[in-house]
Amino acid sequence: MLEAFSKTAVAPLGFICTTYQAQSLAIAGSCNLRFGYRDDKASVFANDLWRDLTSCRSGFEASPDLAVNHPDTYLLRVWRTDGATYRLSQKDKAALESTYVFLSFEPM
Repeated sequence: MLEAFSKTAVAPLGFICTTYQAQSLAIAGSCNLRFGYRDDKASVFANDLWRDLTSCRSGFEASPDLAVNHPDTYLLRVWRTDGATYRLSQKDKAALESTYVFLSFEPM
């Protein structure tokens, strides 16, 4: 999903995606999907996405960097491969009445 967006600039249906320059100076990508605030579907989706990511990319789970921009709740999982770092996060934001699931991809 993210690699395709990075090459085509077309976001998957329902997702909001963007590219950015990472601290490593590589061009990285991030996509998010919005759910209702604390909707159980967000957790199910995040868990399914994590399972798919870890089963299709050889790598290992890394300790997350917990710096956040003050969501109500925040869950971050990091998966590292030989060529990239993937970050999957779930954020509840009461002020926006939304829960977001983000998947980011940063090539190494």
